[in-house]
Amino acid sequence: MVQERQELRSHGDVIGDARWKPAPLTVLVGQEEFFKRQVLEHLLGRVLGASRPAGSFTEIVPASAADVHAALIELRTPSFLAPCQVVWLRNPAKHLAETQDALLEALEKGLPCGYLVIDLDRLAARTKLAKAAAAANAAIECRRLWDTPPPWKAGAAPYDTELHQWVLRHAARLGLTLSPPLAGELVACTGNAPGVIDQELRKLLDRLGGSGKPTAEQIRALVPDTRRDSVFALVDHALNGQAREAHAALGRLLKLGHVMEGKLILDGASIAQVALGAFTKRLRVLRRADRLRGEGKLSADAIAAAGIAPRFQAPGVIAQLRRTHGAALDAAFTALLEADRALKGRRGNSDPELVLEKLLLRVASPRATA
Repeated sequence: MVQERQELRSHGDVIGDARWKPAPLTVLVGQEEFFKRQVLEHLLGRVLGASRPAGSFTEIVPASAADVHAALIELRTPSFLAPCQVVWLRNPAKHLAETQDALLEALEKGLPCGYLVIDLDRLAARTKLAKAAAAANAAIECRRLWDTPPPWKAGAAPYDTELHQWVLRHAARLGLTLSPPLAGELVACTGNAPGVIDQELRKLLDRLGGSGKPTAEQIRALVPDTRRDSVFALVDHALNGQAREAHAALGRLLKLGHVMEGKLILDGASIAQVALGAFTKRLRVLRRADRLRGEGKLSADAIAAAGIAPRFQAPGVIAQLRRTHGAALDAAFTALLEADRALKGRRGNSDPELVLEKLLLRVASPRATA
């Protein structure tokens, strides 16, 4: 793989900087969704504080250059409900050529009513936007980390990698002390997705009752092997808007089966019913959290106090709710009901794979199916 030489500030450097001052335009570069959301949460905390007024944050998938210009207009227009707004434009790469001058103006002159965040898989180093963003320290690298030792480290331990070093640092931020071999034990169970690793670290800390020094035996006993696809991973992919990942996971799940209470389920119809049950449970959690959002009380502590979800799961619930709430949440319930009816129809011969594919697409990409 040929890497572009481009000096960008790392996501870890940014989230560890309590004095970081976001630029009017922040560009998140890379393919690691969890790191992008970490930077976004840090930015929201810096500019909006602990209490985030309703309407102060918007996430948009721009369908055209007009959507990018509309976001810029919104951030130049005062709002009585939310004096400061943050707009996140998801992967507007197709529209950069048409909107580059407007984005450069926003970066150089500022946005009087808020902040714009755009995320890209990659940023061509020779473009004006790339050069200006890098010069302003507004381009932040959120790439996937190498999960194998570099080729120049012959004979290196399997845990001598970028990913494992990140696990050690992230665990320390959460209050856990891990050695490199223990980080290897953890990743052997979780796989190499930072979002999954984060969730399992939080669970581990909670289950250890505050003890920050787990043993290898405790990790093996308390951290499940999540490398096999499950209906719960399917639900997460869909509600995180990851349609491609959800579709791929569904194919593997139907081929390899789902483990439930120690038993392997291979029947497609049975897997579909379990998946619908998982969707129902998660959407009900989001519905309850959505009521808190409407009351302006949405926070990890509030979710835990209301008994909606454990504290370590609350950040994931909040992230999914920001994408699927209100009318979008109603639409997800409707899609779930229709999938259930299709599987339980009079003839009872609906293809479980097709039913689940349609449900995943409608939940993960609501605009595409509107």
